[in-house]
Amino acid sequence: MVAPLLKYKQQLLRASVVISAVLFIPVYFLFPDFSKYQLNFISESNCTPRNIEIYNDLNQDGSFEKISFDKDFLGTPAILTEEKGKILYQWNLTGKFINNPFYHFADYNHDGQKEIYVLTRQNDSIFLHVAEGITGKIIARKVFISTFGRHAGKPDFTTNTLASEDLNNDGINEFIIPIMCGFSYTTRKLCIYDFAKKELKTSPVSGVTTYAGLFFYDINNDGDKEVFGTISAFGNCREEYPYSDTCCWLQVLNSNSDYIFKPFKLGHSPSVAITRPIIHNGKSSIAVFFKHTGTRNDSTFLALYTPEGQLLKKRIIPYRQNLRNETLFTHYPEKVPNRLILYREDGLLETYNSNLELLSSKKSVPFTGNIKSTDLDNDGEKEHILHNQYNGDIIVTRNNFKSPVKIKTSLLLV
Repeated sequence: MVAPLLKYKQQLLRASVVISAVLFIPVYFLFPDFSKYQLNFISESNCTPRNIEIYNDLNQDGSFEKISFDKDFLGTPAILTEEKGKILYQWNLTGKFINNPFYHFADYNHDGQKEIYVLTRQNDSIFLHVAEGITGKIIARKVFISTFGRHAGKPDFTTNTLASEDLNNDGINEFIIPIMCGFSYTTRKLCIYDFAKKELKTSPVSGVTTYAGLFFYDINNDGDKEVFGTISAFGNCREEYPYSDTCCWLQVLNSNSDYIFKPFKLGHSPSVAITRPIIHNGKSSIAVFFKHTGTRNDSTFLALYTPEGQLLKKRIIPYRQNLRNETLFTHYPEKVPNRLILYREDGLLETYNSNLELLSSKKSVPFTGNIKSTDLDNDGEKEHILHNQYNGDIIVTRNNFKSPVKIKTSLLLV
């Protein structure tokens, strides 16, 4: 595992990215005029399929602690936390870590100390466990989150993205867990755990859900943040199932994990919709990129909607083969978003204004869908970390995808 280091002038910015390592490759810049940034490896260690090692600054003192997740310690999952080579504590759990992203680090009560969040499964249920990162003090133990179904005898669900955010402006972060499943299709939901109330809030029964690329923004000026992200329609639900994934439905959820307007159809499956906030004519609006990849005549498009779900503008995007694969749709700047970016897997980068007018189109670095976003330099905006597994590139860019730096390596971003 390797932790990269992003350097800007005299300030060192440690990236909270972990990379399974087998090789060290020197750094070089993507373009010669972006020399104000530098990306370097700072450490390297080997991981095994049973043991995952993560480095994170748990007490935010500039020094990284080592967190080891043992998937099978005497038949159960365990967490071992170390600081400067000394063991702080070991936390033994029950059941098994879930297969997909099962851990998260965040300071839920804003006391300067991050907590470690983990998800386990036991029998037919998913559970949340939370401990203070440095002391090991238990914040939540085996909190029930959801049941899950099975397909071909195996657990049929994925979590994809985990997030921590103060959605209801009470000073305490909620924990957001989107759950997606395949053919069992009864576990498609967005779960929000409220630490202040010790209450779990779950989205309505639906064949589709916001499950990846989560972003939080107060779109209707009610003081609470709404949940935006990616909604996919795979086409394996019964048509009579609520909001069946035979179609893709526009859904925006509030801090209670309920809809802010009645979901409506965007198009047929197979398709995906990515939602983001945007300021249009001085008002907050919902920007949507809808991509249909099937044989129907549904259009691929960009659109703007009011917080009540009314259509404001729509721009048809001519279908091309490079839209078949992964597409990143986002906005910038984060605090007052007035630009949209459509970034395709082959590296084509298009920028639109809030009227959906194309401002620029250029060729950038390709990626393979493995994208992480985190605020590396504490400026309030998230930088993007992209991985191209075909050529080994790991790229770090600013929020608007400018000033990229690249490491060429055969490592795997996880």
